[in-house]
Amino acid sequence: KTIIDVVEQTAARVFMPLTVGGGVRTLEDIRALLKAGADKVSINTAAVQRSEFVQEAAERFGTQCIVVAIDVKRRIAPAAGWEVFTHGGRKSTGLDVVEWAKTMAQYGAGEILLTSMDQDGQQ
Repeated sequence: KTIIDVVEQTAARVFMPLTVGGGVRTLEDIRALLKAGADKVSINTAAVQRSEFVQEAAERFGTQCIVVAIDVKRRIAPAAGWEVFTHGGRKSTGLDVVEWAKTMAQYGAGEILLTSMDQDGQQ
């Protein structure tokens, strides 16, 4: 099964808003997920790699279905705050989370999904 198959089957059986993400890199990826039944599509790494992608997606499909997922970790030094990470919290971007969220909103993200990776996977 592909993720498209999973989205189709989930959308047919679960009657609530469905947001799908993971590996979304192109406008065609978004189109296929929406066609399969996703209500919203979540973009993470592709947004960091090319922020204009969010604007292109919002213009093509509407801001209501574009979610930017932001994985964050607490930063201690040199300046305290929260930093954006990609690749499941393994790759630092150097981006401040609040500034990045504001930028993504300006580019057309209709929703932000903020996830703390500090305790991710720990018991």
